[in-house]
Amino acid sequence: MVLMKNCCCCSVRTACLVFGGFALIGSILQLGNDATEVAKFGHDTEEQREAAIDNFYTEMNEQNIVLEKDDVTIFFKINSYLTIPNLVLNIAILISSGCLLWGVRRESKNLLLPVMVVLPFDLILRIFILFALVIIFGITHPISMTTCAIFLYRIVFDIVILLCVFSHWQQLQQEDPAV
Repeated sequence: MVLMKNCCCCSVRTACLVFGGFALIGSILQLGNDATEVAKFGHDTEEQREAAIDNFYTEMNEQNIVLEKDDVTIFFKINSYLTIPNLVLNIAILISSGCLLWGVRRESKNLLLPVMVVLPFDLILRIFILFALVIIFGITHPISMTTCAIFLYRIVFDIVILLCVFSHWQQLQQEDPAV
């Protein structure tokens, strides 16, 4: 029994191609951001980190977003700790998205499996970070609210991709006469 036959206005095959392309482009962009962050972390002095915190704090206050400077420091520290897991995960998403695109074009159900393995890890990491930020800052804190909105978007995106990929995998499974 196939979970979904269509995703919105197109087939799950087309949706897998579209989502795979988005995931591939997004992982390349995020990979560049994470690599830059890792490079800066190793070379930035304490004064440069403090200047970045002050700059962020000043920009937020100019936009009438009231933050404590200690909260900004904690957020920057948490962000630097999450850069390495994000870097590793984005490399895995880059590879699995490539497998997804190739697998959908070649109708190879085995090439869909990497995405079905990697995306749950991304989902779990996002949920963990979301809960950690809410616990540290509280749900109504501006940093927490903004980050939660971004992560909730990513979580929903991951779930939709997983449903489409799994449905297409089921379709290929049913078409395979060897099963």
